[in-house]
Amino acid sequence: MLYDQGQLLAAFAEAARLNPGNREYLDAVEDIITYIRTNLRHPEGGFYCAEDADSLPVEEAKLKLEGAFAVWTFQEIQDSLPDDVAKVFNSHYGVEEKGNVPTGLDHHGELRNQNVLIEQRSVKETAELFRLSFQECHRMLAQAKETLAAVRALRPRPHLDDKILVAWNALAISGLCSAYSVTANPSTLLLAEQAANFIKANMVAEDNCLVRSYRNGPSTISGFAADYVFLTSALLDLWNCTLKPQYLEWAVQVQAKCDTLFWDDENYGYFSSPKNAQDIQLRLKDSVNSVAAMNLLRLDLIVEDKGYRSKFAQLLSSLSNEMKDAPDARPSLLAALIFDMALPRKLTFLIPAQFTNDPLSNENIMSLKKACGQGPFQVFAVQESGKTEVQVCRGTTCQKPVGTCEELKEILKN
Repeated sequence: MLYDQGQLLAAFAEAARLNPGNREYLDAVEDIITYIRTNLRHPEGGFYCAEDADSLPVEEAKLKLEGAFAVWTFQEIQDSLPDDVAKVFNSHYGVEEKGNVPTGLDHHGELRNQNVLIEQRSVKETAELFRLSFQECHRMLAQAKETLAAVRALRPRPHLDDKILVAWNALAISGLCSAYSVTANPSTLLLAEQAANFIKANMVAEDNCLVRSYRNGPSTISGFAADYVFLTSALLDLWNCTLKPQYLEWAVQVQAKCDTLFWDDENYGYFSSPKNAQDIQLRLKDSVNSVAAMNLLRLDLIVEDKGYRSKFAQLLSSLSNEMKDAPDARPSLLAALIFDMALPRKLTFLIPAQFTNDPLSNENIMSLKKACGQGPFQVFAVQESGKTEVQVCRGTTCQKPVGTCEELKEILKN
């Protein structure tokens, strides 16, 4: 499912940022990106919804089986890998000669003698078990996965659910932006920008309202609050990575439409369906309000429009009882509240006019942006100026603008 991949990508990227010495988090980031780029990407940049869990085990089979594309017999692995590599691989992924799926969990007998590849321990632990260096063990496992991927590619593929949804694509864009923040791989950022461009070109109606889905053309279904909220978040993430004004301008526009279509003026918060929906009997509010809260805070800091702060306060008040009674059900809302209480830094780039459309095309601005790091409690803004500097503000306190990476890093230490 695309929405799983996008959120897992963000989670692994954050783990990699917090644990720069852990290669396995970066491996997971790269594997997810490879999967969605290879298997879920529309030629023009959008991402499809999902692949089915079941598929034909062989071309001549009549019946699809659960997980057939992804599972392995012991013999298949032995036939595909050198003996020494297979031994390490089988141990690391829990491969057993008679299969590793307990009978009690295989109610239809579809996984008999099959192995689901599940990492049993870290690469470091497997390396120690086989008295290998971490680098050698990592190389062997990576080589084995590459070999087995080529073998698996010969199997019948699962059915592709080739719908494209705004909300799910937005989650993928945010995940790709998180990945880019730790890898600095331009191809990852390009995937995110191309997905956003696909939405812009194909899933925005003439009135700037979003279309919910696309399959061989846009559908007639209007977007839900989730589409607007997650897209706003994704566009702010793209702004954070690129400082390109079109993403911030679009985020402001999408947020305005979200306010018009979904905001509850009486009791506050966002309904999941628009005011003019003809086939909705009861308008409800769901968890996207938590993500909307963070959007409002980020926009308040970047755009400095007091309307965002006011809406955040109203949204918080409408959900206060839920947050008090079941805080574990509102982690994103708690994250927004912590973000606000932490007095996040606002880093404003003061730059010459000729660079405002693409600030990071200037090497000095790029260097200063890198020096800012990618902490979770900061936002970026851009302001036209006669020279290239950065001003750091926190709450109501602003530092004197500085023009070198050394000066900026010194300020950010505090």
